[in-house]
Amino acid sequence: MTTLPRQRGLTEQAAAPAIDTASRPPPAACRLPPAEAPLDPQRVQRIADRAMKDRMTDRGFLAALLMT
Repeated sequence: MTTLPRQRGLTEQAAAPAIDTASRPPPAACRLPPAEAPLDPQRVQRIADRAMKDRMTDRGFLAALLMT
């Protein structure tokens, strides 16, 4: 009996709305200046390592990066 490797992380169906939500600007009611923190290379590397381990798609990786 052959077993397929288990895919973990975000599926393509979950990645699309996650990317959309994470990249959407805040509501105008907030009226706060955008707080764009620079990307920490160590954080990005940890997310990339986890994405490779979990066999995420490119969109799954992008969604994970935007949501953290």
